[in-house]
Amino acid sequence: MEKLINKLKEFDYDVIETYKINEYTLFLLYDKNELVYEIFMTSKNRDFTTAQLQSKIITDVNCKISLETSKLFINKIKEWLAEYYVLYLDSLNENKAHKYHNILKKLGLNVTNVEHNPPNKYFPEYWDFKIHI
Repeated sequence: MEKLINKLKEFDYDVIETYKINEYTLFLLYDKNELVYEIFMTSKNRDFTTAQLQSKIITDVNCKISLETSKLFINKIKEWLAEYYVLYLDSLNENKAHKYHNILKKLGLNVTNVEHNPPNKYFPEYWDFKIHI
């Protein structure tokens, strides 16, 4: 986990908080370049900072998130929204961005449409959407 946090700092992110449930970790980050708060999730402390890593299809049987775990994550996201009002969720994998968007929308969160973003100083093209109050 420390290696991943150090890598995020190299990309000019401040790690505001981490929230761990079982093998999953939800990150609340502050992007010092874009001046926005972002959330990321990983399982088993997997690195998610490159397109190659995000494009891997995880086939672990235990990688599916239970409804109970989903509710805990949603409650944590709602807690962060109460404090920061708007959170971004980014992915270097277009399919995953749409999947997360649809899941959060179905679970009752307010989300904007998924948008494509061109490469920047740190990342190749990526997709994001806002989660808001």
